[in-house]
Amino acid sequence: MMIRCRSREVKPTTEGLNEVVMRSSHRERTASSCRSAGLEKYLKINHSVTMKRDSFHLTTLVILVSIILTSVHPMTDGLRLNPYGGYEDLTITIGSEVPPIACQQLIQNLQTIFSSASDYLHEATFRKVYFHRLIIVVPPTWDTRACGKYLPASQTSASTVANAEFRIGLEHPVFGHAPYTQQSLGCQKPGDFISMSYLYMMQYNETGQVASIADRAVVHEWAKFRYGVFEEKGYENDPIYPVEYHKGGPRDDGRKPTSCANGLLKGNWSESCSRNPSGKNCIFIPSITENDNLTSSIMSCPHLPTVKWFCDSLTHNPLAPTKHNFLCAKKSVKEIIFSHPDFRNLTSSSSRSDRGVTPEFVIKQLVQPRFVLLIEETGNMNLRDVWKYLKLAIRKFIKYDLPTGTQIGLVTVSTDLRTLANMTVLDENLRGTLAEKLPNYPNIETSNGGLSLRKGITHAINMLKSNGQRAAGSAIILISQGIISQMDLETSLQLLKQEEVSIATIEYPSIGDGKISTLSQGTKSPHFSIRESGVGSMSHMSTYIQLVNAMMEIQRFFTKGISSKWPTLIHQEEFKGDSPEYVESSFSFDATQSPAEFYIYIPTPIDPKVNKVELRSPSEVRFTDQLSYLHDINVIKIDAVIDEPGIWRYRIERLGDSHQSHFVQVLTSGGTNPDDMTVRIFSNVHETRIVNLTHGPLILYAEVKRGNSPVLGADVVALINGKSSLNLLDSGNGDPDLTRGDGVYSRYIIPPSSFQTRVLDITVKVTTSPYGARFLTHESSRVTKSSSSTIIIPICCGSDIVHGLVPSNLKPMPYNERIISSYMIKVTSALPPGSYPPSQIGDLRVRNSYDTEVTIEFTSPGDDYDQGLPANYNIYYTTIRGNQPIFKETVSHLTSQAGTLVNLTFTLPSYAWYFLQVNAVDRFGNIGKLSNIAEVRLISPLSEHTGQSDGSSLHQSSGSNNNQNSEGTSLSTVEIGLIIGGIILFLVIIVAVGICCYCRRKEGKTMGSTETKISTISDTKAPIHWSASELLQEHEKRQSIYGQSQQTHHHPQNYTSYYEKTNGVSSSSNHQMTPHTNGSPGSSTRSFRSISEINRKTSFDSMSGRRATLTDYESCSSDKTLKSAKGQIDYETYVDSDQENYRTIDSYSVLPPYRSAIGPSNVLSNFPQRIPNNNSHMQYNPNVQGSLTSVNSKRRNITMV
Repeated sequence: MMIRCRSREVKPTTEGLNEVVMRSSHRERTASSCRSAGLEKYLKINHSVTMKRDSFHLTTLVILVSIILTSVHPMTDGLRLNPYGGYEDLTITIGSEVPPIACQQLIQNLQTIFSSASDYLHEATFRKVYFHRLIIVVPPTWDTRACGKYLPASQTSASTVANAEFRIGLEHPVFGHAPYTQQSLGCQKPGDFISMSYLYMMQYNETGQVASIADRAVVHEWAKFRYGVFEEKGYENDPIYPVEYHKGGPRDDGRKPTSCANGLLKGNWSESCSRNPSGKNCIFIPSITENDNLTSSIMSCPHLPTVKWFCDSLTHNPLAPTKHNFLCAKKSVKEIIFSHPDFRNLTSSSSRSDRGVTPEFVIKQLVQPRFVLLIEETGNMNLRDVWKYLKLAIRKFIKYDLPTGTQIGLVTVSTDLRTLANMTVLDENLRGTLAEKLPNYPNIETSNGGLSLRKGITHAINMLKSNGQRAAGSAIILISQGIISQMDLETSLQLLKQEEVSIATIEYPSIGDGKISTLSQGTKSPHFSIRESGVGSMSHMSTYIQLVNAMMEIQRFFTKGISSKWPTLIHQEEFKGDSPEYVESSFSFDATQSPAEFYIYIPTPIDPKVNKVELRSPSEVRFTDQLSYLHDINVIKIDAVIDEPGIWRYRIERLGDSHQSHFVQVLTSGGTNPDDMTVRIFSNVHETRIVNLTHGPLILYAEVKRGNSPVLGADVVALINGKSSLNLLDSGNGDPDLTRGDGVYSRYIIPPSSFQTRVLDITVKVTTSPYGARFLTHESSRVTKSSSSTIIIPICCGSDIVHGLVPSNLKPMPYNERIISSYMIKVTSALPPGSYPPSQIGDLRVRNSYDTEVTIEFTSPGDDYDQGLPANYNIYYTTIRGNQPIFKETVSHLTSQAGTLVNLTFTLPSYAWYFLQVNAVDRFGNIGKLSNIAEVRLISPLSEHTGQSDGSSLHQSSGSNNNQNSEGTSLSTVEIGLIIGGIILFLVIIVAVGICCYCRRKEGKTMGSTETKISTISDTKAPIHWSASELLQEHEKRQSIYGQSQQTHHHPQNYTSYYEKTNGVSSSSNHQMTPHTNGSPGSSTRSFRSISEINRKTSFDSMSGRRATLTDYESCSSDKTLKSAKGQIDYETYVDSDQENYRTIDSYSVLPPYRSAIGPSNVLSNFPQRIPNNNSHMQYNPNVQGSLTSVNSKRRNITMV
């Protein structure tokens, strides 16, 4: 193709043209514009360019033209979008746990499902975007002959798999086989990944229900992953995002399903909604056949056949308590999606009308990579010990770390190139030789010149293509200070993508502009920034450790699941120069791991400053032998195999005092284990890891998994710059942690006030133990296994994954430990202290309520985002959902630190629906955002007794009808019947009580006989109760019970008659009084202590055999040992009192004697004497039939049986 260039700048006419500026190596030239079909970029080139350029510059020009003709908008994550809205290089990776026999059917179904999903996405976005090119990556262990006609066309590296948009694997312990998206970053931010079971894809065939089910599920999850939107529905038993809500107000029309639709959503409430007014286990089931008029929303009901669009500003439901409304500030899903950068630079959809939207599929296989080490050799690499530590790290990497059979080359670059080693297959004989290829010092002759990384990358790719091999699937490890021109950056990145080569970057020493991270980011590979520090002419040992860890993580990234072994750091500890002579520490080891080894990094092998080392196993086996064969990399190894699970301890004797530290590392080198605990660190900033904190906060995340199961209750600690530490939390507080129990731990990172380095060096340590950490089993799945006719839309999870799971589904984690180090973030600017507001409360809920009093609960934010202690909380309410909230009160004098639960109790004005919100305010007056809305209905306690629903639940139903269209406020026939029945029963009880009182009074008046038939009281469960007023009347009638036994005519006749009528012939058995023994001094439980001796008459006259008449006060027990006595009758009883201990009954001047329950004819003769004031009760005597059961000193009410 001929390109005609003009000497003066003209306005480009090509549609979708974007400008990119390239600098000339000589001087700035006049801008020129080149017209051609699909041309996007301007080229600023020298007007005197001729055909006499050398071959290298011609190659560069070809590369530049290829960039222009590609006409693709690069994405930050490697995903690309062509000018017509087609997504390029969207990756679907198949896990090694999937059986190879599934290959052919699985790939066939994937092509069918994603072709249908592409068409569905195209229509849902109004013909703007679709899937154009998809890459399916099969595992390296598969025998691809099982794939039939779907044989892999090329190879790829682990970088493609690590950042794949879709993951096909085994069943998830919570979501089951259904698709789900892990979202950690918030609204308008990309998700982490989309995962689904291979059985979900295998259940369909070409004639199945693909178009109505799977494609909708794919688009539903893609919208969450790509555009950062969330569900527009509620979740069963979720207190934050419930399945129902109310509008409130005096005319509240009942429960409504949490949803978004362009019309009335019809369906049925589950039976549990009627049984549980509180909303427990309540779900809404949309009707498949009665919603044919609905066309939205995909984020609410994607399984409805007619739904094909997202809710827009006209159809959006801002009142529903959805996760999307809270996190996206009540903006519609369509508004969020169309504000994404994907929709900003698209050409007119009319030019796409004849293109079609059926995607192209490319099948690749993951292979073990080949490496080229590309090392910068300039003057900056010769500062202090920068080159020395680099040489040690490269020696360790080649000689001891890489597995046998790995191919590796070695190149240095400055203005010129030096090939130190062509591609070499490592074996035991060549390792040592190749490890020494890097010179002791950088090349002095070229080290002061410039740097052309573009030359080095081009040369490294040519090395990978030597001997007719393909470069695809290989990796370049670039170690450079980080300075690269824009021209080198763009041409190098395009060449890497064309050749399908990954590049991992180590910015060392970190003094550049950080642009080389764009190379690793563009190829989905890791990037590390190494901060060099030291004293005088010596670099600190931490520089060496950072390099070692970076090389180790790169090896792990590219070889995990492919090579026979890869390193895993499970423990690291630094002992600084001023540490004590003896230092001790410990680490955890899990039996599922491969055996580990113990290393000590020393400043120099000549004088290691280490004397004795003792390593003890959990069974107290001691290891002390030191091996010196690793002295060439400044390492001492302890001769021990760490394979016993549990806590290992060690003790090191250090010599001398130095500014240098000793580092301890425990490493494993093993193969794939599905039960292995994995840790991934990421943040909310761009992958370049350069952040301006004046534009937004920094959030750190740590994903902790055991297989594909989240790990709960792990101890995750972030160490920042080796000084301050911070615990990351998986609390689901809403800001920053979106979902509790998903295994993603997060926290805001606030630079300290003394922050000067502008570099945050973060190390994350994760530990688990069987006493606190848990993981989910596959029995936890809330989505049942499906058939092809089953519509699978995940019912989990809103605010909490583990909410509602039974304890048997949570298994204890073994002892485990992981270290992720050298996660570097450059901070260009930060806010001064006191400028950060409290974080938003995202888990507000009503704990309980009664009458007009409400108690709310939430996780406390901090003074600065989620750290520290806020100054106060402001409480707001409204009685109609969606109205402007009304300020209620301010709560001050707070004591709950950030991350702890807070309970606030307050009173609301009246009985009504209330919608509550809270925000926090710090000591500088910075105000946090309003929380989510907590809903509560307050009902009068009197209404609760008449059959109405109580108001104690968070989401109170006002009706029990299952149909959504029914009025929620109308009472059913059953409810009306219960209310009427309750009123009738209440009246019957009142009448019955009145009749009983009347009859009892009448009976008392007719009982006048003095002849009494005495019998044993056998029913001790029916005590006789007198009120204080009745006892007082009796006291006044009797005047005095002391020394006036002759006044028996004053005794109530009805009481004597009652005794005569209810007691027959006496029993001959002996009984004792049974005291209460559960009282204690100061207790409200009353206990009788003793009764003084009384004088009684004998039961029978010895001559006549007739029964003697007893007075009311002479008959006290059925015990035949009671004898007649003359003199004063003294009834004294010790009582446990709330006010005084062991007071006697006669000490209360207003308290009358207790009413007697008369025993049989045989009476007690000797009761125990009055007991002094002490702590012992009267002993139990089974001979006493009657007993005094209680004395209530407060109410002056005594009961005796």
